[in-house]
Amino acid sequence: MARNDVNIPDSDEYSHQEQKRMAFQAMQQQLRELQVVEDEVEVNFKAKEHGQHDLDGREAEREGKRLEALEQVKRMQQQTAERKKEATENELMKREDHYYAEKILREKQREAERLKQLKKTDPIEEQKKRIERMKQADAERKRVELALEAMRNEDLLARQMRFRDAEIRKMDVQREWKTRKDMQDEETDSRLRWRLIEQARLKQEEDERKRQRAEERRQRREQEKQQRAELAAWIECYDSNGYIYYYNQLTGASQWENPYTSTPT
Repeated sequence: MARNDVNIPDSDEYSHQEQKRMAFQAMQQQLRELQVVEDEVEVNFKAKEHGQHDLDGREAEREGKRLEALEQVKRMQQQTAERKKEATENELMKREDHYYAEKILREKQREAERLKQLKKTDPIEEQKKRIERMKQADAERKRVELALEAMRNEDLLARQMRFRDAEIRKMDVQREWKTRKDMQDEETDSRLRWRLIEQARLKQEEDERKRQRAEERRQRREQEKQQRAELAAWIECYDSNGYIYYYNQLTGASQWENPYTSTPT
């Protein structure tokens, strides 16, 4: 059978394969028998080498048989290997033929079903179905476009909302900064006013203290001037007995004590 033949093998080919299998089993049995003979010959040959038996005509004949049996075994082994290889190739070819046959049958069945379906289908109905599918595809495309447009609009609206929120936050921050600056300026002005008031109060107190000190100095000078004038009005006089007394020219008073020592200068 050819390798790429797609025909399914018949019963004659199966019987031929069975005959090959039986011949192969018989050959294996012969090989086992020859192996037994070969083992016996090998034992005798080893015994001859060790001097246990003398080499006579019978042993020479047995040696010839052994060599002949060995040659026959080698030939049978080669034939067995070739038959095994051929059987393996035939099995692979048979499996491959079955695979390709089933594959072609399935393809033919699908093709027949498709042709049968085409025969049953009306061209007008097929055209209507095609038009309906095209309409559905257009409707789906429009729906997707509308969804994308809605998503873009929503994204734009979201960006506008975020921008407006950012502007509101910016205005709030600016308003808060201005309020804090006004409060800080007001606090600075208040501190400056209190500092000026405190400086004015301290200056007023200092001026008052200076005025008081000046008044005290003036009064002290007046007192000293008056005391000097009063002291200058006292003169020394002597009575009829020659004793010294002091007479005030302004008041007309007289006294024995020295006014210059009793009154501090």
